[in-house]
Amino acid sequence: MLGQDCDLVFLIFVFLLFAYGFLSFSRNSPSPNFGRIIYLLVLSLIPKLIILVFLFGEDIVRFLNGTFQSLTGTREGDILADRRKFVSQTVLILSSIPFVGILHRVLIGKYQYFVVLCSFGLSGIHTVIRCYST
Repeated sequence: MLGQDCDLVFLIFVFLLFAYGFLSFSRNSPSPNFGRIIYLLVLSLIPKLIILVFLFGEDIVRFLNGTFQSLTGTREGDILADRRKFVSQTVLILSSIPFVGILHRVLIGKYQYFVVLCSFGLSGIHTVIRCYST
């Protein structure tokens, strides 16, 4: 029960933070906190969308399998319980990968970039560009 209360408190906090960020946004003087609010939005939504897609796909497969078994009369017990547990745990692991990547980007990786200068040996590129621009 305590975990559900913490989840509810977190969701209320995130909602209030989004509401404050979007209602206080100004184009004339953008706040640096607006970027953090967008990062928090992406950080909280992307893993949930991944979980939604995979678990909804699993529900569709289970529905079709149950319908087929009901129509053919080969209905057995709950044989997919282990499979459901495996899929649920796999989806949680898969959804944590973008979470960790986004978290790394927000906290550490935003200053880790480099510029690569390279020249291509395309001699006739200027005429090709001129042909497309007319």
